[in-house]
Amino acid sequence: MKEGVNRNPEINGWPDLLERTVEEVGLPFRRVRVFAETDSTQDVARRERAEPGTLIVAGRQTRGRGRLGSAWADTASDGVAMTLVLPREPGERLAFAAAVGVARAAESCLGQRAMIKWPNDILFDRRKLAGILIEQTDTRGLLGIGFNVAQTAWPDDLKDRAVSLTQLGVPVVRIEVMCELIRALGASLSLGTGALMQAYAEREGLTGRTIRVQHEGRTYEGRVATVNPRDGLRLETERDGIVYLPAMTSRTECGLSVVRDSAPAG
Repeated sequence: MKEGVNRNPEINGWPDLLERTVEEVGLPFRRVRVFAETDSTQDVARRERAEPGTLIVAGRQTRGRGRLGSAWADTASDGVAMTLVLPREPGERLAFAAAVGVARAAESCLGQRAMIKWPNDILFDRRKLAGILIEQTDTRGLLGIGFNVAQTAWPDDLKDRAVSLTQLGVPVVRIEVMCELIRALGASLSLGTGALMQAYAEREGLTGRTIRVQHEGRTYEGRVATVNPRDGLRLETERDGIVYLPAMTSRTECGLSVVRDSAPAG
């Protein structure tokens, strides 16, 4: 279903292609709504009380946001902005399954392994290619995804931290990326815990490193012992002992957040 005034002919064919892909993949996807422009696909899902299984896609998102109050840059019609509405489930598991799915979609486009920066970013060459925002209501989980596709330049504060598929030499259009995301998320959301942990571990780069993490107004520094969809990040600190930090309310500091390798240089 296409909604709103469409001034961008690129999206004319999106509803049919997305609906066919959703039918091909099946659950958890049930229906698609395509907006020519909206403030935030997350906000559309909230305002309209979208039912689980609804995929909301925007040709342009003018007020996208990231986790914990951060903003997602408006890059007009160069990126993917979408929200999948799901039944509420433990946020930790949803964060891990979403990260694996988005990383796999990126890999389908790139032909190379992407990295997951816990808890919500997908990186390539140490720069952010995609971001994930998970918000929950009493009964639903809102899985928001922003994916950089056709950007060729960035504001000064992002140019060293963000990258797009176009900048990486991958000539794809946004609808191709969205279809890859639907397929990859359909598979990752159905993974059992063991398979999900393995898929995540293959792509994360923090275990064994010393990092800083912000959580509920405090900054923790320590060695990452484990990262998994049950407990989140297990950090071994000198000041606080062993700390478990949840993906939903934690943020790693700057870049890859690596303060130093835990092992001394030889």
